[in-house]
Amino acid sequence: MTRIERSYSIKKKREALALTSQVGIKTASQRLNIPRGTLFDWTKQAEAIYGFQGNAMSRFLKGQGRKEIFPAVSDVLTNGFSSQKPQAAKNSYQGLEETRAEFPLSFSSKYEAFRGGGVLNVDDTGILFDMPPIKSWAGRG
Repeated sequence: MTRIERSYSIKKKREALALTSQVGIKTASQRLNIPRGTLFDWTKQAEAIYGFQGNAMSRFLKGQGRKEIFPAVSDVLTNGFSSQKPQAAKNSYQGLEETRAEFPLSFSSKYEAFRGGGVLNVDDTGILFDMPPIKSWAGRG
């Protein structure tokens, strides 16, 4: 004869515990047709069953599973990743226009010694550095 595995809701467990506290485990087991060992285990877990805050029709106490070595991993992983919230511009358009008008004047007065051919365009100058071949763009070969 095979053994039937039964699962009971939290509500049913609470009712069984209430009956067990009134008439005892053996009588409650006979009335509810629940094995005595199951009722005995529930009396050990009575505090957790009565303290359960979830759905009463749930069949299991939550919280089982692998314990985390480092608590709150999900909070640490999402640190700094929040949805971007709309915010007002830090500078008004009028302030930006003033900065745009003032910058060329201040730049030319600050660096007037470098007029004409004094500034070299280094973007077009090819410079070779001593570097290993693996770090160069050529790759291997």
